[in-house]
Parts: sequence; structure tokens; C-alpha cells
Amino acid sequence: MLSLLKAAMIILIVAFGLWMYENEFDNEPLIRGLDTVLGYLGGILLAITVISGSVLFIMGKTAKWQMKTRCIRCGVKIGKNEMYCAKHKQEVADEYLRGTDPGAFFE
Repeated sequence: MLSLLKAAMIILIVAFGLWMYENEFDNEPLIRGLDTVLGYLGGILLAITVISGSVLFIMGKTAKWQMKTRCIRCGVKIGKNEMYCAKHKQEVADEYLRGTDPGAFFE
């Protein structure tokens, strides 16, 4: 995604440079209409990047929101404001109380 954005920006800068060369400095164009074609291409690439980035961002947030109602260990649906299903909640409590938590930083 980032490479597409970089390509769009480079193409737009080149198109602007060609436009400046042709119109502001009263030079003969290298290829007639090249600045216009590159400008449209850069604009289309930029629009595709922004739209697809927005859709992916929204979809990513939706996926995270859906995962909030599932057990972290097994993925079973759970109630609101819970992290584990009943089985895993008991396992985590036992691991914590026995001190055998595999995710513990200090032993």
C-alpha cells in the first residue's frame, strides 16, 4: 500500500515538473500531453490508494470489534466484558494461583 502511495506521489511530482517546464519556462514539450497523462495517472493511483486504505482501515477495525466477543484461547463466543470462556477462565485462574502462568515475566 505504501509503495503505491509513493509511486502516485512521484508520478504527480514528475507531471507537475513537466507542466512547469512546458508552461512556465515557455519550452517546447518533450512529448505533447505527457504531463496531462501523468497527472491523470498519478491522480487515479492516489485515489485508489486512499479509497483502498480507507476500506482496509474500516475492515480492520471491524475485525477487531468482532473478536472482542470471543475467548482469547479457543475463540468460543463469550459474554460482554469477558476475556475467556468458562473453561479457560478457570484454567487461567488456576495457573495464576499456582504460579505456572506461561506468560509470567517474573518467576
